[in-house]
Amino acid sequence: MCRLALRFFVVLLPLLAVASCGGDSPGTPDPGPPPLAFETREGVLELPAGSALAAEDLVVTSFAGQADVGADGAFSVRSCVATKHQLLFFRDRTSGRPVMIGVYDPALGTVQADVHSTADAMVLLNPYLVYATQPQRAQYLAAARLTNSYDLLLDKLNAAWAADPTSALDYDADPTLFQAAVQAMREAMESLGGAGAPGLKRIGIDRSPPTIEDRDGADVAFINPRHCNYAAGVYPVPGDLDHVLTVNRRETIVSLQLWPPDFTTDPEETLHALGDGLFKIFVTREIDYGKFTEWDDPVGRATITNTAQVALYIIELVVGEVPWPNIVTLPRYIHIDVADVAIFAKATNEGDVIGYLTQFCKLLVANAEGFAYWIWQEYNDGAAHLFISQAANILSKVTLVFELLGAANDEGPFFWDLLLADREVTYTIRQTNGVIVSNEVNAPPTAAFTIFPPAGIVETVFAMDAAASADDHDEHAELQFRWDWDSDGVWDTGWSSADEATHSWSETGSYTVTLAVMDTGGLSGTASHVVNVGGGAGTADHVKIFQDQLPWNTNALVQNVQALGFTPGTGPDTYEIFSSAQMATTPLVPGEDLVIIANDQAQLFYNNYAASQVRFTNFVHGGGALLWEACDEGWANGSLAAAGVMLPGNLTTQVDFDYTNFVANQALPVVAGLPASMDHNFASHEALLNLPDGATVYCVNEEGEPTLVEFNLGSGWCVVTGQPLEHQFTYIYGASDMEHLLPRLVSYFTGRMAAKGLPAPVRTLRTGPDSRGR
Repeated sequence: MCRLALRFFVVLLPLLAVASCGGDSPGTPDPGPPPLAFETREGVLELPAGSALAAEDLVVTSFAGQADVGADGAFSVRSCVATKHQLLFFRDRTSGRPVMIGVYDPALGTVQADVHSTADAMVLLNPYLVYATQPQRAQYLAAARLTNSYDLLLDKLNAAWAADPTSALDYDADPTLFQAAVQAMREAMESLGGAGAPGLKRIGIDRSPPTIEDRDGADVAFINPRHCNYAAGVYPVPGDLDHVLTVNRRETIVSLQLWPPDFTTDPEETLHALGDGLFKIFVTREIDYGKFTEWDDPVGRATITNTAQVALYIIELVVGEVPWPNIVTLPRYIHIDVADVAIFAKATNEGDVIGYLTQFCKLLVANAEGFAYWIWQEYNDGAAHLFISQAANILSKVTLVFELLGAANDEGPFFWDLLLADREVTYTIRQTNGVIVSNEVNAPPTAAFTIFPPAGIVETVFAMDAAASADDHDEHAELQFRWDWDSDGVWDTGWSSADEATHSWSETGSYTVTLAVMDTGGLSGTASHVVNVGGGAGTADHVKIFQDQLPWNTNALVQNVQALGFTPGTGPDTYEIFSSAQMATTPLVPGEDLVIIANDQAQLFYNNYAASQVRFTNFVHGGGALLWEACDEGWANGSLAAAGVMLPGNLTTQVDFDYTNFVANQALPVVAGLPASMDHNFASHEALLNLPDGATVYCVNEEGEPTLVEFNLGSGWCVVTGQPLEHQFTYIYGASDMEHLLPRLVSYFTGRMAAKGLPAPVRTLRTGPDSRGR
């Protein structure tokens, strides 16, 4: 298959003029360019063959208008003038759901509205395109059409329209359709990218905040090397906050590479008439939605300007051009509730770019009418907010799938800076006769801490140790510390000089702990870690086993399920067995099902899983329980790596055959009472790497690498093992063998370990083929 191989080197014009909201408080942004001009989009919608769609049942919606579609598919609708690809949504008149998407090509001046345009629109809803010019987007789209995943996306769209047109673009109806779209996006970006492993985070990236330099007269210049806005609070010394200004973001990209994200640009310069005297200047990019209405506060200003920028980037991605709203007025039109504030705070503290963007898309959907009115300052028959809602809803699912498939790279230009660039800095400047004579810099402290033990249960007392935190000026003893035990944005302790703390939780779950460290200058840094309390014990009452054949010719898995009292059936206290051919269609019910992916399967099994893997990861993310037996390369010769399987949580496996495994923490129920050292022939086939933060490690191999782990993903729990559990249960080799692991893991998720005890393994002493078939 042909692959385009090029690197983009262009100069981009300013995309959106949010940066012009700079200036002294309480200043209001200039009105900016005139509103967008309008023109007519017209064409003929070609309905997919085999579907029950009727053209007259559809309404076409643009950002500027909506109109009925004729019985022959003809449509004509008012739209904004656009210099980049622009989308049109065709929605069902009764349900209001989008069923097809048209794409306007400014180079041709025409709208395509059919199966291919819907697939094109799906791959254009890509957050990595926010800085791309129209020629770059056209090259990207051409590259996407050459991928196998694009062909798969077409097939899935046709199948969805044939089954139920009104839910064709509904993520919950078929997440694998979005999986195909994201895979096509990534393959296209890789083909247009540079050298290096796809998705590999770059090391040593510049995170530096704005600096301040001297200029002629009374002016000083804020030099912002980042793509996000900062805000500066100017404090005369002595004195309180005097005024606030926006430190403009960089607007021009000199070169752009889509994947892995790479770019160069020139810094942006914001002038300010500081005057003579001694001043403390606090510069921040902080995102704090608790201060979203406070334009005259540095943190509030940074939050408002960057929120506006995020919204306009997303809307521009689907409209092609966006008018320039009054940035100051944004908080008047949208509502951010307490739950949203907590979610945004968690994503911000963790530097979770995709998590932040996914939540922001949900905010766009919930406030679509407000965002539309903010941009338009008038109502236009509801088209704008319907358009925003539909586009943001699809984009939120795209960003979620990026995360679920491990395809996300958080180092794209704007969004990376917004959450991962240096958060704040303070300058103490003395200016005499319009010249800076001294400029002292105070950077925030670096927060760091450990948690011991790394996982536990409700009774566990966890010890937090922030001894590794440090500052550029202050001694460690001069720093102050505080803790948020669930990262909801509400600090659970006050500031204290003690760098150690203990805490226990009264309910099972996964908790993100955030530490804040403050220096004597009032600057603070944060760090977050996940701690698992109790894990996924007792979270399912129905078992669904996926296997094409018995692992190592033993029915040990079903024996253990039956020993716990489960019988064949579809309700509570029952189990079912499915083949890999049913992975794409079997309902997976969070809160009810324990899904088990069996060990030692043939290649077709793993290939089928890879084709539907987002369904299983999404199931866990939504609150499901999953036992992934990732011990491959056994008797059936199947390989996860050959299938391109991405395990939930973006774990990676590394083939490593070991004869001995060790219990990492005997205080945890799953392994309590087991020998510290256990052997088998083989004890594990795979080491599990790239664990999520806070993952519980139950067993490790001879190199100390995890082989049995549990972690939280979204609202659910996943246990992954690289051990041949069924082989260990049935064929006993060693004096301290591992036969108890399988029954314990099966009983763990169902909460039946105490009630039913451990089913006795079939102790068949054996010296024949090991779990590799030798």
